[in-house]
Amino acid sequence: MACDIIIINVKGDELSIMNGFFTQMSDILILVLNYVLCIRIIPLNKDTLWKKIIIFSGIFITILVYIIGITFFEVVLSKWAVVSLFIPSFILLFCFTKYKDMRFVMTFCFIETIAFIIGFISRYAEIAAGASNTLIPLTVTTALYSLIFFLGRKQLKEYKNLIIKVNSNWTGPAVSSIFLYILLIVIMAYPTPFIQRTEYGPVYLFLCLSVGVFYYVFISSISKTKKIEEANIELQEKNKFYELAYSDFLCELGNRAAFEKTMENLKGQCSLYKNICFVFMDINNMKQINDTYGHVAGDKTLICTAEAIKKVFSPDYSKAFRIGGDEFCVLYFNINKEGIAKLLQSLDNVIEKTKPYPELSIASGFAFWNSDMGDSMMDVFKKADMNMYSNKRQIKELNNNMNNID
Repeated sequence: MACDIIIINVKGDELSIMNGFFTQMSDILILVLNYVLCIRIIPLNKDTLWKKIIIFSGIFITILVYIIGITFFEVVLSKWAVVSLFIPSFILLFCFTKYKDMRFVMTFCFIETIAFIIGFISRYAEIAAGASNTLIPLTVTTALYSLIFFLGRKQLKEYKNLIIKVNSNWTGPAVSSIFLYILLIVIMAYPTPFIQRTEYGPVYLFLCLSVGVFYYVFISSISKTKKIEEANIELQEKNKFYELAYSDFLCELGNRAAFEKTMENLKGQCSLYKNICFVFMDINNMKQINDTYGHVAGDKTLICTAEAIKKVFSPDYSKAFRIGGDEFCVLYFNINKEGIAKLLQSLDNVIEKTKPYPELSIASGFAFWNSDMGDSMMDVFKKADMNMYSNKRQIKELNNNMNNID
């Protein structure tokens, strides 16, 4: 808050406080309201009443020390403002802020710059009106801060939320804000104080507006970053719900709902595929496995089968689903009968090597669909199901014959 007094007054070559009561009040009001603005925007690590009391007590002491120094001692105003106001206020707020990083640096310089600009405008308004030691600085200061606190309360709240929710992309703007802050002070004080070269007031006002545009663009950019991050979080949440609705978590395959949705989507994509092979599979002896080894064994059997299916049927060319208790279906795109037969043989081999129980085997059947056929996809699916049950009966008859021979 050093800048608030530096830009307003002059005493010889050094800036000093004017004798006018209302100008003094305007200076003090800027200091106080600037601290209030800091408390409104900067998140505290523990936002309690006692912490705010400690902060405001520290603020009161820094202001008091500053006033005593410029009133009773021959101090160099610019240096004294830095020593008694800027540095103590930075350290005080830094100790209590929740985010001790570039977010704090950026915000502190941003608020300091606001005070700097308001101090300039209020003093320049007094000079432009051809008056001195009047109510004009106090009135302008009060009006501008009223606009910030009342009309801009929504924007202040949004900015605080940005500090809390966005923790990236602050370094560059923070460094820029430091240089802009120093630039405003240097141009105002050198080579001579502003009060001695008021003809440059419009130019300096334009510079202040340009700095304001910089902060507006930056805050808008951060706000968009926040919205993108929130959209990504929302998308991730939707994906989680999608997985819950369309995934079989035991087997880590699509479920019946996912199968039906895929079938619906394929109706509009017929021209993309030469053919689609519906492969229907069912676990043999599932009841016997459950009765013999328990229902935990049933889960192990399902998982073993699903892992074998994922290993044999490439996800680049197929989609696999668990569509019932021990029933699985694979949609394989652009393949011929010999290719499917080889894959099913590979599936039998993998299961034979990895099966946890000797009773485990797979019955399978398949049927092809293409866009030139008169049958619907569901008709072909039913045909693949019938072929699977035919294969299941053959396996059962073969096992019975072998048992009779034994």
